[in-house]
Amino acid sequence: ENKISSGVGNSMVRFARTHGSKLRVKMTDADIPIFKDLPLHVRVQLHRQIYAPVLRAHPALCSLKDITMDSICHLACTNTHYLAGQTIFEKGDVAYRMIHVRSGELSYYQTWRREPWSVSAGTTVSEVALWRRWTHVGWLIARTSNEVTSIDCARFNDIMAESVHHGVDISGIRGYARLLTAYFESKPALTDLWTYDAHIGSMAERTLPTVVQHSESREIRKSRFSRHTTRLTR
Repeated sequence: ENKISSGVGNSMVRFARTHGSKLRVKMTDADIPIFKDLPLHVRVQLHRQIYAPVLRAHPALCSLKDITMDSICHLACTNTHYLAGQTIFEKGDVAYRMIHVRSGELSYYQTWRREPWSVSAGTTVSEVALWRRWTHVGWLIARTSNEVTSIDCARFNDIMAESVHHGVDISGIRGYARLLTAYFESKPALTDLWTYDAHIGSMAERTLPTVVQHSESREIRKSRFSRHTTRLTR
């Protein structure tokens, strides 16, 4: 009816065959009515299995005690699916969440840069919003169908405050946040993409040893940090 050429039509078919599994919209627990009727402890366990791997891969959040991590997983974390072309955030938006890319490809644009950064699975975006008030300084747009995990900053900070009220020591996390924020604010160009490097690894090593809940060798900590290093390609 629209007189699409056979070449374009064949390209669409090939794309659908190659990327069909990525185009399916994934359901979350919020989309399943019966989920709300599950016992609380079952929902907490499910959220722990879904979201704890994201927290444990982070150089600082991996040090959270189990009870605090469970609260963050259950109350502050959500998964969201975006289709290609959708905007995740725009420059000038108030940042309210840290984003971890679980799958797919996204593009991050800034006005001073001609080409966008490629953001792939495993990358963390807008971590700064966990530690201080932040307004996005660029645009994050889905290049392909993707799924991200979001940590709501307000809920995260409420949970951390409640943990302190119950005697949990988060001095290491606070020290890491102060050092990390000062380090990136010293950069000549602000960005929502915080590139983790050896210097950030040393910050985590200096500030977090006293709050790590499991004894770990330096080699294990370095291996965990290495897995968390950014997957940005310029």
